[in-house]
Amino acid sequence: MRLLWNALHGLWKALHGLNIKNLSLQFPEDWYYDETMSQSLLSLTRLETLSIDVKEDIPGLWEALHGLNIKGLSLSRHIYRKWKYEETLLQSLLSSLTQLESLTICMPTYIDIQLPKSVNYLNIFYEALHPSQLLKLVDSLSACAQTVESRLEFGCGEFTDDVYYFNTRIHKISPEEYIAIQKELKTQKNVAVKRFQIFNRIHKTFRIQKTYWEDDIASSHWSVHDIGCADDYYQDDDIVKDDPYIKFISRMGNKIINRISMRLLITPASISSS
Repeated sequence: MRLLWNALHGLWKALHGLNIKNLSLQFPEDWYYDETMSQSLLSLTRLETLSIDVKEDIPGLWEALHGLNIKGLSLSRHIYRKWKYEETLLQSLLSSLTQLESLTICMPTYIDIQLPKSVNYLNIFYEALHPSQLLKLVDSLSACAQTVESRLEFGCGEFTDDVYYFNTRIHKISPEEYIAIQKELKTQKNVAVKRFQIFNRIHKTFRIQKTYWEDDIASSHWSVHDIGCADDYYQDDDIVKDDPYIKFISRMGNKIINRISMRLLITPASISSS
């Protein structure tokens, strides 16, 4: 354990003061916080984008990111179990990032946060999202004081057990319930639904692993159809398959057979009503 600590400590010290603009950090299990990390990250004065991928809670991690002068932040977590005070810690972090313009969140399910006023571009990927949570999310975005372009992708369902990811149960929800919300959103003046697509799994491939057949979910194909959204100026944004999106698709459990892709343009209520 001492050897591991020395290696991690040395890694953070090696990062100190580097002239880099983009940094991606992936934390495996059993990783722990080192105060040198905060000092090293703050020393990266040219850093513009930061990507963080974690499996489990690392006490002190979010606090270590406070005050960075980054413009783009990506946060990924893929174990279904909320950490203690997670929403409060993330909210405090986002409030400290005064230069942040673009935010990507990839989580198993809904987390309640308020966007900083500097953020104009938002990507959210949820493995499962209940219709009521979708409404809550859009209501939160609608309250923003700035214009926000949002890309929302989520599975049609909800988690039913607050346990580790591989033991969770997902209750499937019909896409029709989300279509009803989409129709409701189109009546709001400050919410423009630029895309609403439903993806369905059309088949699964199989492979032999050890002595049994196993679904190869990551290679399952999806069919897609649009729901009444002709004004879609995001036509080419899926050509670039960014890392959080790829992870989101690959981690989607086999219980999810429908997922939804939305593009929203949120304008402040004061502007849309003028």
